[in-house]
Amino acid sequence: LDGLTVNYTPRGWTGCNDFVSQVLNNDACHAETYKGGLRCCEHGEYCLERSALPENGPISTFYLRYTITYSELRPENRALGLAACCDATGDLDRFGNIEYDVPQCDDPVNNPEECIYELTTVQMLHSVGNNGAFGVLPGDKEGGGTSVDVVYTVGHMHRGGIEIEIADEETGEVICLSKPTYGKDQDVVGKEKDYIVSMSTCTFNPPRKMRTSDLVRVTARYDSTKPHTGVMSLFYIAAADPVDDMAVGLNVLGAALTTEAGVIEETSTSESLKIAFVSIGLIAICVLAVKKFGRKDGYSRIEAVNVTV
Repeated sequence: LDGLTVNYTPRGWTGCNDFVSQVLNNDACHAETYKGGLRCCEHGEYCLERSALPENGPISTFYLRYTITYSELRPENRALGLAACCDATGDLDRFGNIEYDVPQCDDPVNNPEECIYELTTVQMLHSVGNNGAFGVLPGDKEGGGTSVDVVYTVGHMHRGGIEIEIADEETGEVICLSKPTYGKDQDVVGKEKDYIVSMSTCTFNPPRKMRTSDLVRVTARYDSTKPHTGVMSLFYIAAADPVDDMAVGLNVLGAALTTEAGVIEETSTSESLKIAFVSIGLIAICVLAVKKFGRKDGYSRIEAVNVTV
């Protein structure tokens, strides 16, 4: 197992943009220096493909418990998808490596305030030729970009994360700043001490009008008083096909949006989308891994449902 192939199955090492890979020479970008993360365990031990496992080998079983409360789908519900960006290790030509390492700063004892590791890049909101793991929006088929209604954004970081933001590259306007909340209880599920238990979100009501060809800048900041391997700096951007007649109530994931009064007729959009993305976020990471490692199964659009809390 050399990190380039596992049981003759290629492992990709071309996801990092040139700055992260060549200028920063980040360890997670190269098989020779990879310490562990999404691709493998530690000490060069890589997970085998299912076909390489012994038929009568030991089986490990893991359980995931979550609760989704929803109402019936209605005609005015709109299909919701995820934009292809954003990954702080990517650029206009690469979707991204999904993960990278944060090296320890030079003097964490005497100058901890300077121990902030920042990574920034520019990507297209959604590109057919660079659709990463998601690719569930209409895409840029005509060269000028397709209009979309952005309704929700949330960042994804690992332990050590300080904040991640996404901004309009042309105007500099910050679209969303997402910050982690760290758990404070040692033995309480969902509040684990010193681990990220939630990320702040941004909801747009009315939806933010964008085009898939818009350039956005992603900037992530990590605490580097300690080194971190296999961290992620991703943004999930939920969008729907635009609706011209905005006088009609729009129902996206359970919240009826009205432009006249600007009120929510049913459940809170922010809370509804937040609950939905707990599940979507978990699915997205699995999809990222599958897409990164070469599996070609297609992924359908995420259909709108009414999610309530």
